[in-house]
Amino acid sequence: MTSNRNRSAVALTGILVGAFACEGEARPYHPLGGPDASSAAQTVAPALNPTPPRPFPTMPTGEAAAQTSPISETPPKAPVASAPNSDAPNVIDDAGAGSATSSCDCSRTPATPFCKAATDGNPALFNTCVGCLSNADCINPTPRCDLQNGQCSACQTSQDCAFATGNPICSGGLGAHCVECLSDADCSTSPAGSRCNTTTNSCAQCLADKDCSEPRASRCANGQCQSCVNDSGGSHCGHIVDGNTVLGVCDDAGAFGLCVQCTGTQSAACGANICNSLAKTCSPFPAGTARTCQACISDANCEANSRCVLETFGQSTLGYTCVPLAQANACPLTPFSGLTRVNTIDGTMADVCRLRRTTCAGLLGALQPCAIDADCGEPDLDDGRCLDATGSGSLVCTIPCANGADCPGNDDQLCAGGCRL
Repeated sequence: MTSNRNRSAVALTGILVGAFACEGEARPYHPLGGPDASSAAQTVAPALNPTPPRPFPTMPTGEAAAQTSPISETPPKAPVASAPNSDAPNVIDDAGAGSATSSCDCSRTPATPFCKAATDGNPALFNTCVGCLSNADCINPTPRCDLQNGQCSACQTSQDCAFATGNPICSGGLGAHCVECLSDADCSTSPAGSRCNTTTNSCAQCLADKDCSEPRASRCANGQCQSCVNDSGGSHCGHIVDGNTVLGVCDDAGAFGLCVQCTGTQSAACGANICNSLAKTCSPFPAGTARTCQACISDANCEANSRCVLETFGQSTLGYTCVPLAQANACPLTPFSGLTRVNTIDGTMADVCRLRRTTCAGLLGALQPCAIDADCGEPDLDDGRCLDATGSGSLVCTIPCANGADCPGNDDQLCAGGCRL
């Protein structure tokens, strides 16, 4: 309907223009009225009456047309895109009208200021804002343009990393940069170690405990093999072997942890036998077989209510022997009357009763025949006496004493230069 009205208006305009042109020479036209307004109306009226047709006048052109009439022959054509009810396709918005060169506005994205208008590199980036289109868009320390992700990077190949001391490998991927390694093969000559930490892309001595094979350095921490500890991760020794022997216990009693077969308190590997607390190996001895003053290799080696402690006499160290535990902070079993708090062979603190005037060798050698004091007890120690200790007239070894507490039986009358036995 709108189109029909437009065509009628154009036709009417043409008729009026023709009429004005025919009458223009005889009488001037006053479009706003005036003395000849009524005459002009009479002149126009015949052109609207149904008279016989006459040839349509030829419209002046150029400068003459501009002077003759203010009305154009054909009204300006409205843009197709905004014409109401137009049947023509919208070449801007209609997807079916065909494709045009794509573009994007990257003025508001300073990190990605370039529009990817070509499909080279990664077609998925077409018509998106990217960080670079070529190496010319990149500067140090990221002088290379990665067309796959549209970003500047430090390198594209490992050749680009020749300048990077200690980091000769290009990592590749988004944000590619020069790194020390991508795999263990890249660490074969690295002084830091032969394993590649692919999280940090750096060479390391180890990535896990299994990479550490030394009993003194079985735990992997911060890329380095370190001594074992007993923590929530266990002993860190289960993978350490010596021949056919698993050194699965961490002995952390010393200045540093050491993987061993067993300790005095961790002897599961020994079954029914005890662990030699000094050698940290399983022994052939069952528990509780060593009596008081006999040599021992662990607390478990001693009979009940005894502990294995280091025996000393004066400034001399004599070895580990079994001694009685104190009872209610007292030592009733003379001659073990010296109440002492000590560190046992297994590394535990205990209150024990020790000999005060002699040694285990002097006590165990009592009643042995002798000629002089030096024949009794430990060599070169004043821990024995040679006298008639039994009243039989024969000289035998006995132990020195200060009072009855140093003698078996705890009787002061028994102490006379030495214990009477």
